Amino acid sequence: MAVVGKSGLLIKLNNKLGKAQGNSVVIWVSVDGCLNLEDIQTEIAKIIGLFNESWMGKTLGEKALCIYKALLARKFVLLLDNIWERVDLTKAGVPLPNPENKSKVVFTTRLVEVCGQMDADKQFKVECFTDEEAWELFASKVGDVTLQSHHQIPDLARTRGMAWKRTPQDWEGTIDLLKTSAHEFPGMVDNVFRVLKLSYDRLNSDTIRSCFAYCCLFPQGYVFSKREVIGYWMSEGFLDVKKGPNDGYQKIGVLVNACLLEEVGNDHVKMHNVTRGMAMWIKTQVEKETELAEMPDIGEWQDVKRVSLMRNQIENVTEIPTACPGLITLFLNGNRLKRIGDGFFQAMQNLKVLNLSNNPDMTELPIGIAGLVSLQHLDVSKTGIKELPKELKSLLQLKSLNLEHTCQLHLIPQQLISGFLNLQVLRMLECGSSSTDIAKFLDEELLLLKRLVMLTITLKSSHAFKVFFSSKKLQSCTQSLTLQSIPHQKCLKALSADFKNLDTLQISDWKYLEEFKIDSALELLSIREACGFRSLRIVIISGCFKLRDLTWLILAPELKSIAISCCLNMTKIINEETLFDIPEKMRNTIPFSKLESLELQQLENLHSIYSNTLPFQSLNKIRVIGCPDLKTLPLDSNSAQE
Repeated sequence: MAVVGKSGLLIKLNNKLGKAQGNSVVIWVSVDGCLNLEDIQTEIAKIIGLFNESWMGKTLGEKALCIYKALLARKFVLLLDNIWERVDLTKAGVPLPNPENKSKVVFTTRLVEVCGQMDADKQFKVECFTDEEAWELFASKVGDVTLQSHHQIPDLARTRGMAWKRTPQDWEGTIDLLKTSAHEFPGMVDNVFRVLKLSYDRLNSDTIRSCFAYCCLFPQGYVFSKREVIGYWMSEGFLDVKKGPNDGYQKIGVLVNACLLEEVGNDHVKMHNVTRGMAMWIKTQVEKETELAEMPDIGEWQDVKRVSLMRNQIENVTEIPTACPGLITLFLNGNRLKRIGDGFFQAMQNLKVLNLSNNPDMTELPIGIAGLVSLQHLDVSKTGIKELPKELKSLLQLKSLNLEHTCQLHLIPQQLISGFLNLQVLRMLECGSSSTDIAKFLDEELLLLKRLVMLTITLKSSHAFKVFFSSKKLQSCTQSLTLQSIPHQKCLKALSADFKNLDTLQISDWKYLEEFKIDSALELLSIREACGFRSLRIVIISGCFKLRDLTWLILAPELKSIAISCCLNMTKIINEETLFDIPEKMRNTIPFSKLESLELQQLENLHSIYSNTLPFQSLNKIRVIGCPDLKTLPLDSNSAQE
């Protein structure tokens, strides 16, 4: 990221090393992303005494030879500040550092990939201040009187320590200015935004710039899932249709490498407050309102493309806009919505993305949504809706529908879902309709969705269980699966490659389940195919009283998190005696090599996780509660080194 002090650290290093001494020399070159190789050669020549009248008449190769001869016999430290791409040191004439010449090259960059291109031996990420560090800086700049006046004051110190702000009132005004119009803050544009904008300008396409600007719709400091924003980008047409979500993950990687987004764990990202301010300064087509108890005036929406009213206190939406022909995205999630007037959507014919999630008091959807004939993404998760209106059948362009955690939803009109012929993503995890005739729904509705590529679902009946596990199509597109209270079913087969996209598996209150059986047909599959759970990262198992072990987890090489609780009959996690049921090619696999979190609770008879010690290279959390027979963990002094 820009403006975090990379150049400042390099300057300190330069000052500490000092000027040329004896046969040693310190060379500072400020690249600033745009100097060419000859400019770099000239800067080096000036410092080591090669620059004279004849220098400019030499060719690139001649200059390189002069520099090479001059540096070959000296010990040097070359400091390159703010490079944006690989600098070919050999072409510039710089001898490559090695243990013999004891020379060093140190550079700063905003781009992670440049570190790889430069074959950096060591990388150091310069982080922003923590809240404590920011507070310490702030306290050193202002008096104690102001310190406890506002919880957001430390945020300002991260941007700039200013001694001229003395009273709480001064800081309140500054906070409001930063939240609403950061570009009006003294020095912010020239000293911060213009520097940050270089990263934005160097993005290689307008599409990626649009993806970045879209993230401004989320509130300041909001941590959003990669999956969530990729869904929006797909509906907006920002992604390659053929590549699908993979193109979205690639674009997130580009933004992270450019330090325009920050990763939070494996699945989430956020935009730094200062970066967000820069983005809002660049783009005027994004409208974001905060701390509202009522709907704002929507009379000015006619020229707006995207509106975010998420995380406010809005309860009722009754005003009818006159015309919103350009509106593509509308976020109303995270409010206290109870009612939306049917006429509210009538002027939004081009709306593609509508998010109404996290409104638990909203018990019904307005019929007016049926008029959104261009809608591609509808999210009503975590609402109190009880039924889906049959009028929604007119949403023929719908590609993504999120019904997760709608516990009160018990009525989905027949043939409504199967009528969404363009539907690619359907999320029904913990949907209330899972308790009704979900088996019939699976058989007569979901199997008709030819374009479906992503499904999340909860199964609670034996019939639904049998229908689901007899369909390779449903298994292959399932990303998250919850199996809950399945009666009379004692065995669950770990069926190989059919679960190629399964990310999260939760099994709860399945009192009859005794074992996961490994299909012997796996012996005939290749190693890659045999990893039937090669995408599985999260496993949660609770209340399975008869389950004895989880040896099948060895088939999940990408596991990040395991949580097991209240399985009273479980004695081992990996049972060596049942390893012979695993294909021979996989028996020597080291389990849990990527595991980050392991939680074991109320497993009264558990006495072993695994017979041998494990490296646990990524483990950062282990929690064991109520496991009296578990005397040892599969750890030694070399485990969890990273």
